[in-house]
Amino acid sequence: MRASLEQITLYARDLPYWDHFGYFDSFRHWREGDWNFWTFFHMTHNEHRLGLTKLTMLADLYWTRGSNRVLLTTTFLLLFVSGGLIMATGAKGRSTLAAAGLSLLGAASMVGIVSLGNLAWPTQVQFGYAQIVPILLFMIAFSPLSLRIKTPAVALLAVMAAETMASGILAPLAGFLAALLFARDRTTILLLLGAFLLSLLYYSFPTAHDFPVGPKHGFTYDNLVYYFAAAGNWAQRGGVVLSIGTGIAVTALAAIICLVSLRQAPIVDRSLLVLLAIALYEGGSIAAMAINRGTAGNPEWALTSRYSTPAIALALAVTALLLRLGYLRNAKPLGWIGAGFIACILFFTSYSQRAIEDMAHITGQIDVATKMMRDGGFDAEVYKKIYPFPDILRDMVQFMRDHRYSIFRK
Repeated sequence: MRASLEQITLYARDLPYWDHFGYFDSFRHWREGDWNFWTFFHMTHNEHRLGLTKLTMLADLYWTRGSNRVLLTTTFLLLFVSGGLIMATGAKGRSTLAAAGLSLLGAASMVGIVSLGNLAWPTQVQFGYAQIVPILLFMIAFSPLSLRIKTPAVALLAVMAAETMASGILAPLAGFLAALLFARDRTTILLLLGAFLLSLLYYSFPTAHDFPVGPKHGFTYDNLVYYFAAAGNWAQRGGVVLSIGTGIAVTALAAIICLVSLRQAPIVDRSLLVLLAIALYEGGSIAAMAINRGTAGNPEWALTSRYSTPAIALALAVTALLLRLGYLRNAKPLGWIGAGFIACILFFTSYSQRAIEDMAHITGQIDVATKMMRDGGFDAEVYKKIYPFPDILRDMVQFMRDHRYSIFRK
């Protein structure tokens, strides 16, 4: 974790980068009166609704004038807590020391250097929200709380899930499938089905900007290879072949656990239901990414650092399932397998030269542009490397200068 924090400090920058400028341009238009707050908050970026990311950006602009510290801190904490919650769910019933240790290992795995692309690229905070919101949704939906409490909480989280990323709408769907297949509790099934329909309706609600974009391709062999590489992204330290093999192993293990659980349904253990829902959600998120990104047949693209988060979460969910099943059945071999798996995850996530090189490349582009902006110069080719529309970026730089944001805040 210390090494990860050192890398974040080394490569994080004040200036926005690429997609971040798109959100900032929306903020600029909103401030100048061209749009209302609803349009700013709910409009799409590609296929994503990123309202929670934009709210965090507003907090950063308000409190630090755009230093990105709020964004960076929020991302780190969201991923840290998400990993901790997954493993804590799997460790339920064990000793306090064991549960705390497993939770810390899961939390540390989520913020390892392999995720540097999310941790040091400020507006990647949506990857953190896309983990924590579904996890909380599942924990509440499968809890023994009364319906008077659960219904509004699950509904709110379903709407929030749609504002994390496009994959967020899969969260209540994954919960519904877990309830239908494994719990077979009519009340919970209807609750999560309603949450999914609400999330889908909210996501589809049009704005004055882009309308949500859906998948444009089918699922071919290229997509399948991309999926396995993406599912094993956290093992990128070992290269493409190892990542693909890891993705196959994790997916197969998750499928086996689901089949075993299906045969023994209904499952009364709520923690196991939560973990099954998380595994379904993370697997579905990776599959959705493979449909949209994997048509070129290049699994190297699946090993991008910022795509590591759902892969780590899926691996942690499978690990937690093994630990939970081992505890419930008093089967020590499952516990030892789970312990070995978490050690393997931590080993691979703690370092990635690929992630460091990617961030060094991005940081180099930002530094060149920063110097030019501070000196008052303009070069379209330099600007294009950090945002594809240099003329719009020039207007944003002037806006930042006039209002003392980002690199002009002091």
